[in-house]
Amino acid sequence: MSIAMFSNLQIVVVGLPVLFIASRDPQASFFVRSLAIWINDFAVSTLVFGNLIWKHCLERRKAPMLCGGSKLRSQAAIQKDIKKHAQQAARRKSAFNLMENDIHDMEWGSH
Repeated sequence: MSIAMFSNLQIVVVGLPVLFIASRDPQASFFVRSLAIWINDFAVSTLVFGNLIWKHCLERRKAPMLCGGSKLRSQAAIQKDIKKHAQQAARRKSAFNLMENDIHDMEWGSH
């Protein structure tokens, strides 16, 4: 909180002389006032929420390391896995069909 108050003091110390110099021109005065308000609000918001956002980003970076190194995978890697699983399923299906044919042949051969 003290950092935010110091930031407000800095903006006032810098902004008042600039505002005094620009006071004769209404457009410049409006710009300086708007800029001072924006900088003040941005600085306070950054000081309040910046630390929270920084901690959140650090936790997201550390999370994959804690979960066994899993990271977001590329589309090519996902497609490769899909193709591999499809091939495995096709092999299982053909093995099942062979087994089913063998059983069918055994049934017909026994009659």
